[in-house]
Amino acid sequence: MQGADHPDTLRSRHELGWALSEAEGPDAARREFELLAADSARAQGPDHPSTLFYRDDLAEAHRNRADYARATDAYEAVIADYTRVRDKDHPETLRARAALAYTWQLAGDHQRSIRERQTLVADRTRVQGSWHPATLTARANLAFAHRAASEFPAAIGLFEDVLRDRRAILGPEHPEVFATREALARTLQWADRHTRAVRELKSLHADMEGFLGPDNPRVLSVRLALGRVYAEEYRLEQALELYEPLAEDYERLYGPDHPMTLVVRLWIGAAYRAAARYDRAGEVFDALIDDHTRIQGPDHPDTLNVRSWRALAFRDAEQHKQAITAYQELIDDRTRLLGPDAPDTLHDRNGLAPARLDDRDHAGAIAEFTGLLDDRRGLLGTMPQTPF
Repeated sequence: MQGADHPDTLRSRHELGWALSEAEGPDAARREFELLAADSARAQGPDHPSTLFYRDDLAEAHRNRADYARATDAYEAVIADYTRVRDKDHPETLRARAALAYTWQLAGDHQRSIRERQTLVADRTRVQGSWHPATLTARANLAFAHRAASEFPAAIGLFEDVLRDRRAILGPEHPEVFATREALARTLQWADRHTRAVRELKSLHADMEGFLGPDNPRVLSVRLALGRVYAEEYRLEQALELYEPLAEDYERLYGPDHPMTLVVRLWIGAAYRAAARYDRAGEVFDALIDDHTRIQGPDHPDTLNVRSWRALAFRDAEQHKQAITAYQELIDDRTRLLGPDAPDTLHDRNGLAPARLDDRDHAGAIAEFTGLLDDRRGLLGTMPQTPF
């Protein structure tokens, strides 16, 4: 009716790209956004706002598939064009800069991410004021960047400051206040300040449940966070006492195939594995692999992630042959989808090598470790080094 180059058609393809990402994974989205950005540039011009927006989505698709080098290049190019076409202080320019900082964080370049986050806080404050919601979000993102770098005292101080200001502006029961309290509690836990972390999460759960009701998604999220604190402290029975009814609640509210139902089931499997209940963990992971494959397809990152957990459970249970097979098949798929040097591929190669050693395949283990070391050296030689 409207033609392939009509703006509405292009917008529909944009929605299709994100639908493909959800259904088939980020690689499918990347292919669609590459074509969409090219078609929009041809039909509407390279500087049209929609063309820039679609290029921004392409950068995000690269990031979502853990191709951080291409994501960085794509974000830097679109930021330069946003700055030229719209202005360095335009909201889209600032938003894309935040996305680039997050990409560096995911790639492990923490100090570069922190520096960009600090500059963004200053720019947001100058342009929009210190108490603007976007400025508060930039300050919270700086706290997350410090946390990702394991700089916990700095992160805790920043979260406490953001919490104080959000409470003053928004009130104690605003969703952003609840979210900041949860982030602070999780940071306290990672900083080994466990007693205060549990206290904060319990208090947050009580406040949110009283205000929002027990079935509110944010309340369920806090229950999950508290379970994870217990699990990470190896209080595994307490974690399972939270996880198992939580999985039932997610299934009751959203259905068995909802992403959060699947996530909680994954944490149940992880808790059983940590408790050395390997048969039970294997049952959970096997069922999850079947469900993720059915819902999202065999190549979706979530499917591959559960397969990685399954391989680890085989290894922990000293089922060496099964572990080697699981890791090798997974590495083959990761390499096909992401390439041999992608972080997830390297992670699973790092599981295969000790699995061969556990099986007394010393020659195979040495070959795996040597190849992995050579590849990591090659990658690190091309990346900025972080001083210790």
